[in-house]
Amino acid sequence: MAADLQTLLVRSIADASGGEVTSDGEVDLGVGGLRVSAWVNGTQRVSGVHQVSVFLNLWGGELGESRIFASTMGYADSDEAAVAVGGREWAQAFVPVLLAALTGRELPEHAARLTATIQGRTYDCFVARLDRAMSPAGEVSGAGAVVEQARRHLDGDPWLCSRVLESGTLAILPRRRPAVLSVFCCEGGPSRIFEVKINGADWPAASDLLDDVPPIEALGTAFLRELVVAVPKSEPIAPSRRLIEHTLSGVQSAWTPRLVDWAGWDAHRGELGAPAQAREVARLERAVGELPADYRRFLLTVTAKGAGPGYGLISPFGAHQRALAKGVFAWEDGDQPTTDPQGVLALAHAGCGVMYLLVLTGPHRGEVWLDAAGSDQTVRRVAPSFLDWYQDWLDALVKDAPPRTEWDARRCSTPNAISNALEAYSRQGLTAEEAEARVGGGRFQVMAAGGSYFDRGEP
Repeated sequence: MAADLQTLLVRSIADASGGEVTSDGEVDLGVGGLRVSAWVNGTQRVSGVHQVSVFLNLWGGELGESRIFASTMGYADSDEAAVAVGGREWAQAFVPVLLAALTGRELPEHAARLTATIQGRTYDCFVARLDRAMSPAGEVSGAGAVVEQARRHLDGDPWLCSRVLESGTLAILPRRRPAVLSVFCCEGGPSRIFEVKINGADWPAASDLLDDVPPIEALGTAFLRELVVAVPKSEPIAPSRRLIEHTLSGVQSAWTPRLVDWAGWDAHRGELGAPAQAREVARLERAVGELPADYRRFLLTVTAKGAGPGYGLISPFGAHQRALAKGVFAWEDGDQPTTDPQGVLALAHAGCGVMYLLVLTGPHRGEVWLDAAGSDQTVRRVAPSFLDWYQDWLDALVKDAPPRTEWDARRCSTPNAISNALEAYSRQGLTAEEAEARVGGGRFQVMAAGGSYFDRGEP
C-alpha cells in the first residue's frame, strides 16, 4: 500500500505540473532543470477525514543541487484520494510560481509579485498560497469564512509573508541564487503555530512575529501556507558584522543539537573574533601586496579570525602567512603539485591537513582554492571570491546542509594514520583489548610533521 501511495503521489504532482516522472521516481518539471521528489510521511484519520502528510524536495537549475524541503497536507475520504489531492493542490498552487520566478513564465492569477528589501538587498518575491480550513465537526474546505477570518485577524490579507520579509529577522540569503521561503500558520486551534523556513530549514528567529496578535475566537481552524521565491534584483552586498552575527545566532537557536556534527564547529562555536586594525592591515599589505578588496573589507569591518568554514578563519597576520604570500600562484585546477604553495594566504583548515587558500597573485587572484595535500593530493578552485566562499558556508549552515567536502575524505591522513597504527598492532599479534590499552583510553593524538601550513608538532 505504501508503494502504491508513493506512486500515486508522484504521478499526481507530475500531472498537475505538466512534468514527467523519471525512472528514479522523481518529477522533472521539464524546464529550467527543476526537479521535485515527494513521499508520503504519514496518514491518519480524524473525525472521519483521511489526512495525509506529504514531504517534498525541490532542487535543480537556478536553485542549485542542494535539496530544499517543503511539506503539505491532503484531506479526503480515503488515503488514496487524500494523497492525490495533496500532491495535485500543492503542484497547482506552487509549481507555477517556481516556474514564473526561475524560468520567466507568466505568473498565474492566484499568485503575486512583490518587491522587498531583505537585509539591505532588493528582491523580486513571487508568492502563492494554499489555504485550508477545518470546521469544529472536522469538515475540510479551501477558501471560505474561516480562512478569511483568520487572515484578516492576522493582518495577512493578502499575504502573511509581507510581515516576514519586512521584519529584519531573516538570515543573510544566498549570494548568487534565489531563495525559497515558506510561511505556515495554524490559527484557531488550541494554540497558534507559526513557522518560517529558509530554503527548507526552520528559522526560529522569525517564529514570534505574530506574538503581538491575540488569539482568535474562530469558526474553526485555518491552515495558512505560503511559498515565496525571492530572486535577487540588485547586486550582492558585503554583509556586515551585525548581519553575520544575526545569522550565526539564528543558526544556533535552530540547530544547536546538530552543530556538533559540523567539523570544526567546536573550534570557534560560531563566534567572530575582533575586526583587524587598519594599521595591522596596512602592515600586512606592505609585506604581501594589496589584498583582494572583499577580503580587505571583511578584515576591517567583520573579523580577522573566528567563525567560518572548517575549523574557522585563520588570522592573516604572522610570519607563516607572510611566507606563504611570497611568489606567484601557479597551480592549475585539478593539479597534484609537487611544489609548495606561493602567492596565497591560508584562510581555514578543513581537517586532515586540507587547507582553504586565498590567491593573492596571478590570473586567479581573489579566488579561493583548496589544497588537499593531506588527502587526495589535489588542488581545486572552490569559489570565485572570498565572500562567495564564506557566504556559501553560511547558506549551508542556515539550511542545515552537510558541511562542504571538496576532496576525497576516504584518503584523509588522520583516518589513514589510525588505520596504519591498528594494522601495525595487528601484525604484532595484539588483541583488540591490548591495542586499546596501547592507544590509551581509545584516543589518538595526531601531530603535524611540519610543512607549508603547520609547524612540526602542532596538533
